[in-house]
Amino acid sequence: MFRPFCRSAAGHGGLDHGVKGASRWAHDSAANHTDDELGAQHETKKSHVLSSNEVAEILENFRENLEKSRYMFHALKDIPPHGHDAWKIQFGKTFEIHNLVWKMQQRHRSVLVEKGGLRRSEIGEIASKVGQLYYQYYIRTSDVSYLQESFNFYNALRLRNYFKDVEGEPTSYRMLKKLRFYTRYLVVILLLGRMQLVLEVMKEFFHFVAQFSSVYLEENQEEWAIVCSELQTFNQKVALVKIISSKTTKQGNPIHLDPVLRLSHEDVPNIEQQLPVKITIGTAVVVGNAMGQVKFNDLSIDMFRIVTCFELEKVEKIVDKSNSIGDAPAANKLVVEKSTLQNQKQARPHEQQDNPVKYLLYQPSISSLNNYLSSAFKELKDKQCLVVYISGEESGVHADMGGEISYGCGGVATNRRSESGSKSQSNLAAGPGIGLNNRRLHINDVNCLYPGDLFPYTRKPLFLIVESSNGLPFLQIPNWFGEPFMCIIAPQFMPQAVEDSMENAGGLLTLFLADPLMGLCKVCGLEDISEKQHSNCTVILKTFYLEAAKFCHKSKEIHFHILCFMSDQFLRMIILKYLFCSYVLRLHRSFKNWTQWPKSYPDFSIDLMDNLVLEKIVRDISVELEIQTLFNDSVRL
Repeated sequence: MFRPFCRSAAGHGGLDHGVKGASRWAHDSAANHTDDELGAQHETKKSHVLSSNEVAEILENFRENLEKSRYMFHALKDIPPHGHDAWKIQFGKTFEIHNLVWKMQQRHRSVLVEKGGLRRSEIGEIASKVGQLYYQYYIRTSDVSYLQESFNFYNALRLRNYFKDVEGEPTSYRMLKKLRFYTRYLVVILLLGRMQLVLEVMKEFFHFVAQFSSVYLEENQEEWAIVCSELQTFNQKVALVKIISSKTTKQGNPIHLDPVLRLSHEDVPNIEQQLPVKITIGTAVVVGNAMGQVKFNDLSIDMFRIVTCFELEKVEKIVDKSNSIGDAPAANKLVVEKSTLQNQKQARPHEQQDNPVKYLLYQPSISSLNNYLSSAFKELKDKQCLVVYISGEESGVHADMGGEISYGCGGVATNRRSESGSKSQSNLAAGPGIGLNNRRLHINDVNCLYPGDLFPYTRKPLFLIVESSNGLPFLQIPNWFGEPFMCIIAPQFMPQAVEDSMENAGGLLTLFLADPLMGLCKVCGLEDISEKQHSNCTVILKTFYLEAAKFCHKSKEIHFHILCFMSDQFLRMIILKYLFCSYVLRLHRSFKNWTQWPKSYPDFSIDLMDNLVLEKIVRDISVELEIQTLFNDSVRL
């Protein structure tokens, strides 16, 4: 009875779906209840045998609400990814209908299964959509607690094996849904940094892909083989340096600890109350297009790393006190959360800042990128700044330091594909006489972000991070409007040994911004460190952050714009990590000149770049890791 309208959603199972949800059902997964036990907990006790009319009414109501939930879920795709708050109402309504469907299947489980033919995998599909909704809510709000709730649902689905009954079916429709569920689940646990669990789930996923390929010989084998390859390579590049636990397995094998992807609120030096101007991030636009760089599910390794730089672990958690899927993180709930946070803000001098909204763009066309930039710029409120991060290959005319900048001087490719019609339009723009007199005219790349593209956005505070060998022209963007502007760029070149070790593994500056200790170990050739070394170095690194923040605040020569951006907790940590990266590379014997060091505009004053206290802290870390011989006696300028 449920088969026909289940098949009507066949086009809704793509990898790009989003959903939201966390419930007692998901949180109780650790209790190892069977599905029958859970259904018995929620199913209404019947005082009489249901009549045929009552059964028909239950089945019809469930069918109608399930169809409605699918329609509303699919309609979420039409909501633009950019634009604050307007989408929340639709998300709330979509969550509520899924909540209703979930309650109905709990209350009438036996009727739906026995009389309606509801399958276990169909119940799993409902919960999977809730997990997708929570993930999309995390993407739109950057609130890590919703990512955790997405994990709770996906994890419960896996542990209870809800998709077991799809194996061996004559068609691949439901098996494909199972594989897509696993890819979404893997993205979530990667973003949570649970690398040991990733290995465990990867093994299951590869097994199911092999099973799928052997049963459904004609179905998308090559595509799923690519997905498996991308996942395996991506996982290898996430943790370039292993942290070896002091404990071992029963077999005596070393245990690798999961990396800490996000800083906690307590890790950020507290200096914002002492700064003259308060600026916070309004929106961060993250662009990834580095050629050959590993990626998974349209998330390059550089994008993956930089995302965590704009997320702090939250103290507040979502508490679900109901027996349902959970209250929708919609308008009414968000108002309560924000009012609660406002009261807490008045009670705490050192305030926990909300994670900023991020737009994640993998290989966007220049049209799409401009759309996101203009939308983010338009939505900036007073005393908010726009952050633009771009990781890509050199494009356009290469510029040297100190050369005069023009609109098309320098640039970073955003997409290796040509926009429709761009080639013919470029040829027309070149003019008909070029071929006759053998003149050569350079035609700039269309899908390329040039420094001139960002000139209009300097009307408001702008913070720019460029992970490219062609970043120098971005340092020379003119500040015509007097608003705070800062740009940090990656080194133009790297020593050959470091370049070889970083092949396809992301940019060096981004690695330092995401995990400074991993960056230090990587440039020094360390493949693993002990748990004790990591712990000790983390303590020393926090000392560097604290001292560097104090020196920045006390410096009489530091540029005013740097102090403006340091009032934001996330940008403060990015600036401090940039300083750490600069010290490490300028002390390292292999990084011999300024082309191999990161650079910034405005420049940091000499009292910050040649500081004996900060230099000593970096040396203390090198001593702890027993790599002090790799560093020079003094820092180079």
